[in-house]
Amino acid sequence: MNGVYFACRDCKNYIDAGYRWPVSTLFPNQWEQFPLAISVEEVLAHSEYWGGVTAHPYLAAALPAARRFLLFHRTHRLLFGDTESFMDFDDLKHGYLEWLDEGSLEEPKLQTICLEPRYFAEHQALRYKSWESVEKYCSDHTCGWSCDAAATEVAKQVFLRAVETSSHDGT
Repeated sequence: MNGVYFACRDCKNYIDAGYRWPVSTLFPNQWEQFPLAISVEEVLAHSEYWGGVTAHPYLAAALPAARRFLLFHRTHRLLFGDTESFMDFDDLKHGYLEWLDEGSLEEPKLQTICLEPRYFAEHQALRYKSWESVEKYCSDHTCGWSCDAAATEVAKQVFLRAVETSSHDGT
């Protein structure tokens, strides 16, 4: 376990909670119990965790984004854990493709490490509207799911739902 996240089961979004910092400050000795249902109010009130912004430049960037995530999703079903604890990595269902790293949406430029299907529809610099645009991108770059026909079909459906949702949201 290295990276840990706050995750919203309702939106299927997640965000970096600060690498290993929250395991030692928020939830010591609980990593074997992942995923943990969390109380936003309790996490927001935990001064040692939020004080990490002065401990390391990485935390100075990660923790404010985590706070925004918690405030935005505060009425949703939130969890804390590593991706393996809250995503479905079943090779037949490919449920992990439905999740989106909200932190990647804040990047000003396309980051090739985060090529979740929703990313193509929801990243402000992309806002792809057609699956053909995604296929073109994946033919020029490596998309982890694009070499598997079943995963690609799931990715396509997830992308098309994201496009439909964003067009209804006016984004």
